[in-house]
Amino acid sequence: MFGGLGLLVIIVPFNMYLMAPKKEANVLVTDRLESLEVQNRQAGVILSREGADLEERMELYERHVARLEELIPAREEVAMFLDDIQSRARRQNVDVLGLNPEPIERAGPYDKTGYHMTVVGEYHDVARFLVDIASLSRILTPVQVDLSLFATPLTRPNMENPVQATFRIETYLLPDQAALAPAELPGGSG
Repeated sequence: MFGGLGLLVIIVPFNMYLMAPKKEANVLVTDRLESLEVQNRQAGVILSREGADLEERMELYERHVARLEELIPAREEVAMFLDDIQSRARRQNVDVLGLNPEPIERAGPYDKTGYHMTVVGEYHDVARFLVDIASLSRILTPVQVDLSLFATPLTRPNMENPVQATFRIETYLLPDQAALAPAELPGGSG
């Protein structure tokens, strides 16, 4: 009788404290495995439905990215675009009062830069000028446009009702490949 009672005293705590947690962990692992198998089957169905043209879509994506990169100026081209902006300002009868560069910052795979710009001109001339900037052969975007009446219109006697436009020009630049660390280059290790 003492032997049976001693065996019971050993078996009950062994089952409660050692086996029960392992059974719970086993149930959790089994549930997770079943969930992953269901997700795997769903992914297989999606892949069989839409995966047939995956290479074709990847080639299309690569062509789009290549075309996009043709529209992003290199650092050397920025000075040319600033000269182009100045000439378009003269062509649209707009006076440039200020052009202040912003620092270049890393923005994903490209570098981002901008310029604060202030121009004065007739309302429609300023509008045509902004459209000209946005229509350049590379991606240059006028943003945060603020229009106000020009404070001293008498200084511009050739303008009837001049407005002052303050805005930013944003653009992305192709990164300087020499300055990139080897891990940042495509196919680099790291």
